[in-house]
Amino acid sequence: MKVLLIGSSGATAEYLLDCLLADSRVTEVVVFVRKPLSFTHSKLKVFKIHFDELHLYENQCAADVAISCLGTMLQQAGSKDNQWKVDYEYQLQFAKNCTKQGVPHFILLSAIAASSTSRFFYNRMKRKS
Repeated sequence: MKVLLIGSSGATAEYLLDCLLADSRVTEVVVFVRKPLSFTHSKLKVFKIHFDELHLYENQCAADVAISCLGTMLQQAGSKDNQWKVDYEYQLQFAKNCTKQGVPHFILLSAIAASSTSRFFYNRMKRKS
């Protein structure tokens, strides 16, 4: 089974990546990252990209399963507009790439308490993802 993973630097994604690489059913894990990973693995294929150009990687998005763990905090993003770009627009483009390649399963890691009616921007944004 081939798995795509976007957003692989957070704690949850790092744990997930370890599990995927250890799983005998998984033959290849393709990750899209902004910074190089600190390790290599025979099952791992890494694309270091600028996420504004994610559309250019559509052909690399053919897989059995796609998982998005992409997200950022407001402090890291610097503004709500930048946070929206990372947590919504990049994930949407990734999902479009996967759809065009016929990926049958897409998993989106969102957030606890995601709600379109939340008084908190982060939880409203994660509900739209």
